[in-house]
Amino acid sequence: MGFYNAGLSPSDFTIVRQLQPEIIGTLRNAAAKVGKGLGQPECIKWFGDDSDLWSAEVQEKLNLLAGMVNVKQIAVSFSRMDGRCGKELAEAMLSIAGLPAAVVGTNPMTTGENRNFRILLNHASWNSAPLYRPFKRPAASKFQILIHECTHLFLDTDDEAYGLQPCEVVVANAPAAAKINADTWGYFIEEFRL
Repeated sequence: MGFYNAGLSPSDFTIVRQLQPEIIGTLRNAAAKVGKGLGQPECIKWFGDDSDLWSAEVQEKLNLLAGMVNVKQIAVSFSRMDGRCGKELAEAMLSIAGLPAAVVGTNPMTTGENRNFRILLNHASWNSAPLYRPFKRPAASKFQILIHECTHLFLDTDDEAYGLQPCEVVVANAPAAAKINADTWGYFIEEFRL
């Protein structure tokens, strides 16, 4: 399961498939570190909150995201993004309304049954992005792009801000908005990539 080719070139799909186990491993690693209290600097940096309550929620979300990327089929293809926000590198789509925000008593694995998950990549942006962010500096990378889109699909994130500086402004001025911002989650998770 996980990412499958719905219109990528063979070389681009090889990259996506190469990233899938690394994404899952990084998510599991991040969840373990946050659970042990070792993710506090990253939680403060990206979310403005390292409380026990927030750390427990982050750990739960990271494990959920890893599980969903591992077991759900996610179609990945290219799409023209003409006429859309110039900063968009990709788009996540559901054929049926997205997963609801955490609902008491529901299991996200079964809530996501019979849903078609799809990531549309902006061809030009994808090709110009490095595989990983250079020198641990937050930047759009293929790794971060896929995580960003997966958080839309499975964590119900929004696009409050794109890019490093806007994300830093959001966390400084509105931590609650940072907690639901897809780019923030992408940067946060890439901090844990080995």
